[in-house]
Amino acid sequence: MTALICVGMIAGAYGVRGEVRVKSYCANPSDIEHYAPLLDETGTQSFELSLIGQIKNGFSARMCPVFLATAASIPVLTLR
Repeated sequence: MTALICVGMIAGAYGVRGEVRVKSYCANPSDIEHYAPLLDETGTQSFELSLIGQIKNGFSARMCPVFLATAASIPVLTLR
């Protein structure tokens, strides 16, 4: 397995339309949208990210596939 680079994390749910709160660790924070594929910290599940707007400490975004947020399943977004 190749090394993964952490480029951001899902900070939690945002609103009632299935959006998530994203914290980006990129030099230009909005660049996280252009990295593909984004993976969870195990490298087993991939995500596509679409930024919706800027919010305090990050962005609101839609993810595909949509995931159900629980405390144990919030992924850290990595890049292979």
